[in-house]
Amino acid sequence: PEKITQISPEQLTQCAWLIFSEHLLKVTPKNVQIHMPKTPEAYAHKLYAALRAADALNQQQIIVEAIPDTAEWAAINDRLRRAITGSTVKEMNGKQLFNANAFRNA
Repeated sequence: PEKITQISPEQLTQCAWLIFSEHLLKVTPKNVQIHMPKTPEAYAHKLYAALRAADALNQQQIIVEAIPDTAEWAAINDRLRRAITGSTVKEMNGKQLFNANAFRNA
């Protein structure tokens, strides 16, 4: 299993966040949030457009909050794993986060 690094919001600045939870972090001028849908179908439909939009914001990092690890979300989790290959898993407030900068090189 991959080691999970505990982080705080202050450690991640100038990030574009793909957010699945309601209240993961406070909005700051240095962080941009893209709220993702709560259903697998809608999330899948929005995923690549959201990653491209996050990339276009020219933030230092693209951070993706982990989604449910259930059968309904399996295909989306697979897409995310490919988009974040080589990234470090982080945890903040009990939520897993992934750095999706590898998406930029895909």
